[in-house]
Amino acid sequence: MKRLLAILLAVVLIFGLVACAAPSPTPAPPAPPPATGTDPTPEPTDGPPEPPPGSPRIVRLGHVSPTHSARHLATVAMAEYVMNALPGWYDIEVFSAGMLGTSLEMIQGLQTGAMEMTTQGAGMFGGFEAAVGAVEVPGLWPGERAQVRQLIQEAFIPYMADVMAPVGMKVFDYWFEEFVTLGTTVPIRELADFDGVRIRTMASPTQLAIAERLGFTALPMDAGEIYQGILTGVVDGTHNGHTMIFANMIHEVINYITNSNHVLAGVYTVVSLEWWESMSPMEHEVWFSAREVARAVFEEAILLEIGDALVAFAEHNVEVIDLDPAERALWMETLAPVADLYIDMNPALHQAIIDHIRAESARLFG
Repeated sequence: MKRLLAILLAVVLIFGLVACAAPSPTPAPPAPPPATGTDPTPEPTDGPPEPPPGSPRIVRLGHVSPTHSARHLATVAMAEYVMNALPGWYDIEVFSAGMLGTSLEMIQGLQTGAMEMTTQGAGMFGGFEAAVGAVEVPGLWPGERAQVRQLIQEAFIPYMADVMAPVGMKVFDYWFEEFVTLGTTVPIRELADFDGVRIRTMASPTQLAIAERLGFTALPMDAGEIYQGILTGVVDGTHNGHTMIFANMIHEVINYITNSNHVLAGVYTVVSLEWWESMSPMEHEVWFSAREVARAVFEEAILLEIGDALVAFAEHNVEVIDLDPAERALWMETLAPVADLYIDMNPALHQAIIDHIRAESARLFG
């Protein structure tokens, strides 16, 4: 028995030694190097920043123009750009055709926090800050469309951005449509034709001064009231550009359009100062980029709208009157004192604005 146990022990020892001496498994070959031009750990691409807590923030943009107007199309383009650039940050709603109230009510809404942005004619803001009436000063602006747009974008808007800060608003942009015309039920071919004529204007000191100089009675009213005002005989016409007349269907109730071209027709886009100052610099940059998009959309749409307006005028037998050069020169001479009246409203500020526009116009266009 002892001999058998000794033999078994020897066998176990022999196999143990063999197992210990066995070679270790061959290691796996290293992974092949990545193909030329590839990165095995690509960095994540930069996307839009995550929205802050409490987002999206509701933003209300309001105006009184119809949905087919250049003003509405540009405003919608601005809103869509911002929401695409900053998904989840904002819920921007555009309200057209006075859905949020009259022009005056919407401007007051900027002050009370009821809305964040509105697009309105210059005259509607004049009662809050007369300085914005610079666009309505006769003889101040170049006569070419491209020059007016360049001067406004490069020199005027940056200069005017903070002029409404004391009343809780900020000038964001001005969209130049065209030059002002007169749409009336009676023909206006010379200054004497204004006798006894009542024309809708906005309640801006500049437009009221224009009415006084030309000799017609100014009746301020909201844009949405013009059609009915002419139809019922409350007024004999309106002091607007072709596109405003067309967009509000006013060509259906007038007989004549006088191409006086004495001041600019267009709209300011103004924002609530409190809302603007609540945003970060990054958000401001996005809104500024959106403004450029809106400008391009507006310019393309407004040129189409001007063409459509002329077609509509012809279809409704509206006679378009062009002042002869001598009569136009007389009108501009008659209107020259409006610049002095504008300056007298706030001599230091308004004189500086006039001087700035003239200096920049000379620098840009000689």
